[in-house]
Amino acid sequence: MRQKCEITRRAFLVASGAGIAAGAMQPRTGAAHGADARIRIGMIGCGQRGRQHLHVLRRLQADGESVEIAAACDVYDPSLDEARALTGCRTYRHWRDLLDHPGLDAVIIAAPDHWHAAMGIAAVQAGKDVFCETPMALSVEEAAAFRKVVRDSGRVVRFNVPQFHDPRWRAVQNFVRWGAAGSVRWIQCNCGNSRGAAASNADAADFMPERLDWEGFLGPAPSRPFSADRFFDWWKYWDYSHGVCAPLLFNHLAVILHALGDAAPLLVSSAGGIFAHGEQETPDAVLSNVECAGGTTVVLVAGPANGSAPITVIRGRDACVELRGDVLRVTPERERRRPVRIGASETSAVQKIAGKKEYSAPEKTLKHWIDAVRTRSGDGCNVDTACHAQTALCMAMDAYRRGVAIRAEDENSAAVTNGGQAVI
Repeated sequence: MRQKCEITRRAFLVASGAGIAAGAMQPRTGAAHGADARIRIGMIGCGQRGRQHLHVLRRLQADGESVEIAAACDVYDPSLDEARALTGCRTYRHWRDLLDHPGLDAVIIAAPDHWHAAMGIAAVQAGKDVFCETPMALSVEEAAAFRKVVRDSGRVVRFNVPQFHDPRWRAVQNFVRWGAAGSVRWIQCNCGNSRGAAASNADAADFMPERLDWEGFLGPAPSRPFSADRFFDWWKYWDYSHGVCAPLLFNHLAVILHALGDAAPLLVSSAGGIFAHGEQETPDAVLSNVECAGGTTVVLVAGPANGSAPITVIRGRDACVELRGDVLRVTPERERRRPVRIGASETSAVQKIAGKKEYSAPEKTLKHWIDAVRTRSGDGCNVDTACHAQTALCMAMDAYRRGVAIRAEDENSAAVTNGGQAVI
């Protein structure tokens, strides 16, 4: 019988504490804002997710955070009306006009996925710090261009991956980074339920098409005749998104690949389909197998499953680590027969993870970004980690669409295995 090794409170605190934050720290760049200096933020995209961020910023303001919602923009006037009523800020129809708003320090990008890279690159080039929704882009080329601009700029750019600030995932990351399970061979991750992400858009109920800038919505996407469904449910279409599963897969790829030292994806295959959401182009269920540099295989699944707690399993040479809900369990391999060490501590008990909950996940992620803007350093999903996650996601989605495995030629490009034809 295999020995079950349980995690002490001290061991958990070591695993879920500052270690992963230190591993994700970025060099100080640019001028730091003073601790009490007001940061002036612009919101690009005021749909449901953008307004959620506006409410979070208002709550942070109520808690004493020195931030100002200075401007907002959207292609749909009723969304702008709501943002203006909520914040009293200056509003714009075009996002480039927002970037010219006087005294703006930073922007939050909550536009549809096909806009993320273009808006992020332009914002960085305009000297703004950036908080961007995930995924990072729609192609490897876009992601690489975004990364290059950020690296050359010294701006603080973070992506909305709450797992980086979740004590459960900090513990998982540190188990991998510190070798508590030995060399990691295989990671299985249930990325969550896509049903909630695909819920009907409440804004569609009272739609006023005459108040929409359709061409402004399309932007870099192919020209199409007006379609209310494409506007409100853009995640159904390849022109604007990799689908409802894409942010779930991206976020988990980012936190796992970062734990593996920002390992590059080498070979990716995928399966999936459309099972729950009716007529659409993109899948609502995806299972991807990602073989990474260093020899680790990552298996991810996202789809319209039930609401039970997602399970993550890390299989290493010396132990298996399982995260189920808020419980972390370590099972040493049979031949090991001794406690697993985490830093200076040894595991000895199943540990229920109940980290200090000062903020909700959206508040915590935005708060960390604001802190990073002030100090020019800090943890979170940075542009390098995001670029690796985006490369893996693009390979996974192309493998799904083509029905073949996608092999990377190097860390920045990918090619189909049958003949080496470049596809991304």
